Amino acid sequence: MQSLKLYDANNNFYKELKILGVKAFSDKNILLIKTDLKNRDEAEACVGMNIFIDANERVELPPDTFWIDDLLGLRVENSDGAVLGTVTDLIQAGAGELYEIRDPDGRLHYIPAVSEFVKDINLEAGLIRVKLIEGLWD
Repeated sequence: MQSLKLYDANNNFYKELKILGVKAFSDKNILLIKTDLKNRDEAEACVGMNIFIDANERVELPPDTFWIDDLLGLRVENSDGAVLGTVTDLIQAGAGELYEIRDPDGRLHYIPAVSEFVKDINLEAGLIRVKLIEGLWD
């Protein structure tokens, strides 16, 4: 990986950063990246930006770990095979994440991205299979 591209919340390109070094803390699930930002003001201007890494520069992820853009657009079905909708976003919610799913009627639903609800993700089939509990979908 040689560079990162930053985009604002509306997906407008902001700036490209050169990567000078990377250190992984796998026990804490943290990645520390040294870039060519020159000072604190430049760094603070990047807070809240989305980071995009070109597909040809991505590292292979551990099993059951996915790049966000690989999940966007996947069909979501319940455990009976009924189509619930399509993944439209991944929302950071405190310590966890939520899959934002748009149903065929255009309504948005949110499912926690945890194994209790997400039973299978199959990128090749373009499918996420979920188990719903009462009140989760309504």
